[in-house]
Amino acid sequence: MSDLFNNDNSTTHPETPARADIKAYDPKYIEVKLSSAGKLLGVPAILHVRNYNGKELTKLSMMTDRNRIPVILNVIGQIIQEDIDVSLLHLEDVKEILLNVYINFWDQRLENYEYKVSEQDVDPRSLYTR
Repeated sequence: MSDLFNNDNSTTHPETPARADIKAYDPKYIEVKLSSAGKLLGVPAILHVRNYNGKELTKLSMMTDRNRIPVILNVIGQIIQEDIDVSLLHLEDVKEILLNVYINFWDQRLENYEYKVSEQDVDPRSLYTR
């Protein structure tokens, strides 16, 4: 009971990070909450991502089919503020990061984005067989 009235600031709740653990994020970074919610080993639930700079944009524009994945992972590793191993990112996380950058810094509409519709997508009865 005496702990309730303890004014000692050195005790913290386990779910509350200590002041030294709170990192200040640069305002040019946006917060991206990944759908994987931090369930993948080594990948946090929330990342802070900035827009591409000219050098990174040039790398993306010059990529080929052969070097697409290494170039994208290299650029993502540069635009993420957190220090993570980008090779641990799931493909869907990579897409989510790139789409968030596009929507927040470039345009809120996707044009000429190929979306392939299968017969299962068209037939409502197939929803019950999945």
